[in-house]
Amino acid sequence: IHNQSEIFQLPISNLRQRIIGVFGKSTNSYLIPLESETTLITISGFIGKPEHARRTYGEQFFFVNNRYIKHSYFHKAVMSGYDQILAADHIPSYFIYFTIDPSHIDVNIHPSKTEVKFEDERAIWQILLASVKKAIGKNNLSPSLDFDTEGVIDIPVLSKDTEIRQPAIDTNPAYNPFAGEDSYEREKRSTPYQDERFEGWEQLFEPMQGIEVNTQKNLQIRNKYILSPVKSGVMLIDQRRAHERILYERMLKALEENQPLAQQSLFPESIRLNAADYQVCLEMMAPMEQLGFDIRDFGNNSIVVHGFPAEMKPTNASETIELMIEQYKTMQGLDDTQYAERVSRAAAKASAVQYGKQLNEIEMQELIDQLFACANPNHTPSGSLIARIMDLQELDAHFKD
Repeated sequence: IHNQSEIFQLPISNLRQRIIGVFGKSTNSYLIPLESETTLITISGFIGKPEHARRTYGEQFFFVNNRYIKHSYFHKAVMSGYDQILAADHIPSYFIYFTIDPSHIDVNIHPSKTEVKFEDERAIWQILLASVKKAIGKNNLSPSLDFDTEGVIDIPVLSKDTEIRQPAIDTNPAYNPFAGEDSYEREKRSTPYQDERFEGWEQLFEPMQGIEVNTQKNLQIRNKYILSPVKSGVMLIDQRRAHERILYERMLKALEENQPLAQQSLFPESIRLNAADYQVCLEMMAPMEQLGFDIRDFGNNSIVVHGFPAEMKPTNASETIELMIEQYKTMQGLDDTQYAERVSRAAAKASAVQYGKQLNEIEMQELIDQLFACANPNHTPSGSLIARIMDLQELDAHFKD
């Protein structure tokens, strides 16, 4: 039940069928069975194939003795099991059940009883890690040598009756490497000696008159921060947070003016969501339309993306929508009626330039100019610091003897 509407009406079934019923039929293609039984604990359930991992959470579940729990330590064990075979910043799906003697756990450490303390967490961590690696190995998901790589040399197979011919070599029989060059021809090609001095060379080192050289340049640090000289010292800017603030204020302006600028996709993209995210997306659709999104319900937990706001330039529509849904679900401090602002925050967060993106000098300066044209250039919509100025006194203090 969600907002007094029935979302699921599922028959009695096994675990795999229940997962498929909740998260969609496509889930069946990437579920890997997980089984491990020891004297300490029994682990069962399913994990997802690495290629189906996403950047957002939503398909990660732990259960202990059929009770849902959260456990960040065991989450790290699962992630370690996917080491070197998972794309950066992606999270695999998992539905993992622990069966253990109740005397070995404490469920009263949190009021919601979703956090559980295990007596032998380190031992369970190792068992879980080994179980995940074993499941991945059994399903041949580890990297393997590719013997079908394009560009390999094609060596023809010759029959025993094939005549072997000596390769032909083109040569010039008249060529003599020891022949002397005609002195007249060599003299024509040589550069005459000039003993007059080059006049006016001092001008090359004189400053150009009337032109002010700009030596104040921005610097990008590890493709994450922008270092910009200012009159009082230097300013350090978080490029992703800065872009998030810029996008957020543009979207709010579009809401106020009720004139969203949309860019239509040449090829609309169909996206299938799990049932829970689908309901959240339906809730978001009206304010998304106000911002310039053109997203339509396709039924059966699916949507079709026809366009995005002009400010957004997503390279992956599916990933952007999923990130927006995830951001929307995790926001705190806003009333449920403030859908438009929640969607604006989520869209800005999901679409901001990623860490790791290299910016050229023009892009860095444009980002700085647009940031300080904002009403609040100091903090993101969620209150995180965007920029910090280190004045000369602070810099000098770091180098005092």
